[in-house]
Amino acid sequence: MDLSPLWLLGWRCLHALCLAVLPWALPLDVSSPASLDGAMLRALAGYAALALLVALAVSLVRARPRRAYAHLSAATLAAALVAAAVLPRGALPLGASVWLVAPLAWATLFARASHVAAPSRRGASLAGLAALFALSAALAAPRVRSVEAMWSDVAHRTPAHAPAWRALIARASARGDRAAVRALLDRCLRVAPPLWECALDRAELALRDGDLAAVTRDAATVLAARVDHPRALVLRALGLARQVPVAPGAREAAQRAVERSPRSADAHLALALALDAAGRADEARTHAQTARTLGGGDDAAVLLSLLALRAGDAATARAGLAGVLRGDRGDARAYNTLGLVEQQAGRYNAAREAYLHALQIDRAYYAARYNLAALTFGAGASDEARHHLAALLRDHPGDTAGAALLRQIDGAPTNAAAALRPTAP
Repeated sequence: MDLSPLWLLGWRCLHALCLAVLPWALPLDVSSPASLDGAMLRALAGYAALALLVALAVSLVRARPRRAYAHLSAATLAAALVAAAVLPRGALPLGASVWLVAPLAWATLFARASHVAAPSRRGASLAGLAALFALSAALAAPRVRSVEAMWSDVAHRTPAHAPAWRALIARASARGDRAAVRALLDRCLRVAPPLWECALDRAELALRDGDLAAVTRDAATVLAARVDHPRALVLRALGLARQVPVAPGAREAAQRAVERSPRSADAHLALALALDAAGRADEARTHAQTARTLGGGDDAAVLLSLLALRAGDAATARAGLAGVLRGDRGDARAYNTLGLVEQQAGRYNAAREAYLHALQIDRAYYAARYNLAALTFGAGASDEARHHLAALLRDHPGDTAGAALLRQIDGAPTNAAAALRPTAP
């Protein structure tokens, strides 16, 4: 078997180019073999297998340099396949394998050029290859300097590539950079068409930040793309039920979320909040208990304590809060509810301290601010009450309850607020 050195060099150049450029230029989503990326990956694997067969055929040539070249070709292919195989599925772009593939590919080109080129042109050939290598390395360096940079490049070139956005957001979350996470989610939702996965992640982030309007808006974006998405239904229900006052349609949204996700603690919590706002305390208690059983945690415990307090069972309310407040985990709603318990017991200083602690955690927390204003007004501290109502109206402009209490402070006896019932969290 004898192959033309010129043909062999041309084939090898194409082979090396594919190995060195394809994984770099096409970071693939190997976690979805049924996708277009999965088809591309199978095509690349088929090409590698065909090239390996050709390399084995070349190794049968008697000339020793060609045999060495064939072995180097096989090593290059093996490195490419191993690099692709060891990458965590869905965690890294396939382009990371360029670090293993490119050196062997270029080494093969240098070896072949030194063997094929005439002695008088060997130096020029090697210099030309060196220049091409330097150029390709310079072009590739910004894109392969880190895994995050590669994923960012994928998101830039293919805006609708969901795995790239998931990888970038996961890395920013691991660093604890909430601003970067929010910026990435905002960028993701500006692509056309927008990715509903990013809207769901941004709704989760907004829920942790207490931006209930954003929760409802982003959950609606997800539901517009995927009707009856379970988590989106739950998030929308929470966004509506946690508003003060509870938003219209919260109970219907929560019931739909419970029907779709009967084992979701958040769905039952949202329904409990909506039922409590509608004055159906017994049903609210049932769903709050269910939420706690399903792992609702502090939110369900705080709501159960509040329901017990409204039923006149201060001891149960205090006992339910004990587990939430242990270790000072920073739950503003828990401290607000503790303030209600202490206020009902007539312990002014303890109630005031609990409300202030809630405001230290969340300075714009409406219920704690209103309750503190009502508490201090009832105790005759009108100036402090005015201060807290001014802060409340600055954070919640247009609030009618706060404005009414402020008018009462300016024109009523100092003990007029003692009969006011504090606002629920």
